[in-house]
Formats: sequence, structure tokens, C-alpha cells
Amino acid sequence: AQQPQRRGPFVTGECPGNKEPTVNWSTVTTEPDIAPRLPNNRPVQSMLPRYPSEMYRDGYRGRIVLSMVIDTTGRVVAGTVSIIESTDEVFSRWGCNAAARLKFEPARAKGRPVAVLWSVPFTSSATADWGG
Repeated sequence: AQQPQRRGPFVTGECPGNKEPTVNWSTVTTEPDIAPRLPNNRPVQSMLPRYPSEMYRDGYRGRIVLSMVIDTTGRVVAGTVSIIESTDEVFSRWGCNAAARLKFEPARAKGRPVAVLWSVPFTSSATADWGG
């Protein structure tokens, strides 16, 4: 089997297959009083699918930054996930799929839950003990 290309161009932009988002953008903030966070300080790894097996070869290290709208219930709004930064195509595809599994405690403004446009970084290395 051929190894995926690791040093090619970064894969960024809207996730493939995104549906038209059902977001009222006028209600989405970028500066909440309290940022969204994972419930009960749960590690993000417990909510995500395993990294693709090809990411565990040859001491691979990767990074992506996802952008998404998190609604007032803490769920990621379908169709709003984009890759802002990525080290390769495999990790970008993984991030697009992983985002749908994330659940947060919602952001808050003036004591009330608010929808927020948020960025979430992920890193991977072949030594990660929770992946492939």
C-alpha cells in the first residue's frame, strides 16, 4: 500500500460534505464572557474517534485547528466545521469527522448560553497512547 503524502500542501477550508448550516449568524458571538469547555473536565480524547492508523507510522506528528459554531446546548452545528490549519490531508479528514462527536458546556454571555464561533486545536504524535 502506498503511504499517504505527508509533506504536501496543507488542507484547509470548509469540510467536504458540509450541509448548508442552519445558523442565524447574527446570534453567533466570537467573544463570550465564558468560553465553551468540555463537560466535567473530560479529556477531549475520550470523545473522539481513533486517529487513522497511517498517522502512527514513521514518528508522525500532526496538528490541525478546527473552526466551528457551538450552539447554546453545547453541540457543534452541522455544516459549520472548517479546517483553519492542518499538517496534512489525512488529519484534516479525521478532524472533519471528529468535530461532530464533540459536546461542550456552552459558552455564556451575561449569564446565558450563547452560540459561539470557536477554534479548537488538535495535535497528534505516533507516541499518543489513546489512538490507533
